[in-house]
Order: sequence, then C-alpha cells, then structure tokens
Amino acid sequence: MSQRRHTLRLIEKQAECQGIVLRPLSAKVLPPTGPEDADVVDRDLLLDVAGRGRKVQLALASKLNLTGFSAPAGGCLLTDKNFSRRVRDLLQHSDDLSHEDLEALRIGRHYRIRPGLKVIVGRRESENDRLESLSSGKVLFSPSDFPGPVILVVGKPDSEELELIGGLIRRYSKQTYREGKISVHDPETGTQIVQATGVPSDDWLTQHLI
Repeated sequence: MSQRRHTLRLIEKQAECQGIVLRPLSAKVLPPTGPEDADVVDRDLLLDVAGRGRKVQLALASKLNLTGFSAPAGGCLLTDKNFSRRVRDLLQHSDDLSHEDLEALRIGRHYRIRPGLKVIVGRRESENDRLESLSSGKVLFSPSDFPGPVILVVGKPDSEELELIGGLIRRYSKQTYREGKISVHDPETGTQIVQATGVPSDDWLTQHLI
C-alpha cells in the first residue's frame, strides 16, 4: 500500500471504495472513514503511525508477542486493476460479505453470468483444492470422467446455466472437443451428473470475465 496520501485517495477512487478502507495503524493521521463515523470502530483505539520506518510496528508486534511475520514488501492488491475490478463487482452484487467471499477474489478466473450468478474457475490443482475448501453452502462443479478444473458457483444456476457452467469446465480442460460428464454438488439438493456438450465462445468469455 502506498504511503503517500494523494496516492491513497487515488487508489480508493479507482477501486470505488472511498471512505470504507480502514488502516488501523495510521487511522489517526488520516480522515475518519465510514466505519469510524458509524461508530462500528472506535477511532480512539486506532494508531497514528506515519512514515516509512517500522520501529513502531515492530515494537507493537513485540508487545503483542507476534512472531513469524514476513518481511515488508511493496504492492497492495487494490492497486491491481484485475483484483480491484473483482472487488468492485463483489460490492455491487453482494449485500452480505463473508471472509470466504473475499478470500475467493484471489483465486481462479471469475465470470459474472448474470447479476445473481458468478462462477470461479480453478486454474491449477492448488486453486481447485482451495475452491473446494471454500464451497460450504455453495454449488460446486467438478469433472466426473475427465481431468479438468473445479468451478465454485456463487448463486443458484437454472437448468440452462448448469449446462453452460459444465461447458466452462470443458473449455478449460483437455477434453474441449468431446462430451463430458460433470458432477454438480448442491448443498440443498445433493449431487447430480449433467452432460456438458457445448463450450462457451471466446466472445462470451471476454464479455463475462470479471
């Protein structure tokens, strides 16, 4: 995260999150945020750390017996245009955010099919495993008879969308040019097998990519 006030404001503006990003260590040298104005957070308990030095932070870590933290590194995810676009999309379409929702922003390819339906496609085995771990209460797609990605679904797909999402698995697998069976686990209705025959076009992928 930048340490320049002008850049801080610019980042918030570009990410469309003005007034909601709270920086606990330096809050007292910055204007009050929405959570502070709404008394969700007590500003008196926040700190006034400023500058590039780490002496105050290290002293605080020692006081709190915090160990094992990594060395400082530049770059805030909100400065990444792709990540900030996902944050903006999530804020626009979700009223009740969870830690899992925010964690999922860092994983896979994200497609907004319609306002109430988003899918996240794993890009590698580690992402597939992470999506499975974040799937509690959500619909999860996985290939049944061929290797391919896992897809986490945020929302409830209809019958046509089931086939579309299955086609996304084929699109990002090595089985693009043949039919494949897809396992669909819904926490409310159980597991079913759907047959995926189509594959979304490149234009569709570009149009719906977040």
